[in-house]
Amino acid sequence: MRDLFGVEISDEPPPKTKPQAKGWAAPPGTGPKGETCRSCKHSYYHEMSKRYWKCDLVEPTGGLGTDIRLKWAACLYWEKKET
Repeated sequence: MRDLFGVEISDEPPPKTKPQAKGWAAPPGTGPKGETCRSCKHSYYHEMSKRYWKCDLVEPTGGLGTDIRLKWAACLYWEKKET
């Protein structure tokens, strides 16, 4: 099938993309070099949202939009987790 301008159009629907987690308070990598979300005091396990990691500087939702990954490079607001 071709469009109005003669360009070939695929009959297949576009591929579905999975939403990406972006629950950081500042972009990853803006904090101390060598640190990650895992070593930050603001990361916590949020059981109400199907048990995912969140940042306490961001208002949590029940979805993927505010999840964080513990392997992400630390952000600007990184603070050392007390053990």
